[in-house]
Amino acid sequence: MNFKPKKMYDSLNNGSYKGIIKEIAFNNERYCTFKIDVEGEDGFFVHLFSTNDIAFNNFTCDFVDKEGYFCPDKLIDKTINFTIKQRQYGENTVTKMTEISAA
Repeated sequence: MNFKPKKMYDSLNNGSYKGIIKEIAFNNERYCTFKIDVEGEDGFFVHLFSTNDIAFNNFTCDFVDKEGYFCPDKLIDKTINFTIKQRQYGENTVTKMTEISAA
């Protein structure tokens, strides 16, 4: 087996980033996960979106098939720009991707 482990992160500091989408996965019809190789970071950023997320929906509208369904294959290995905002809800800190665009 030739397995090279790579660090993974579920949060990044507030700011703007550039990265390449390496994997997209759905967890039932309510959540979608992007695994992003972030430029300048040592590892992958893994971000979970609700399929009701505004930034996620606005971005993915440009990557649909003829019937209007999201086509994840159109995004694999695409470079994107994105903005991260960390928000505090009581004692919990949530990392939110607030803007996404194709680079």
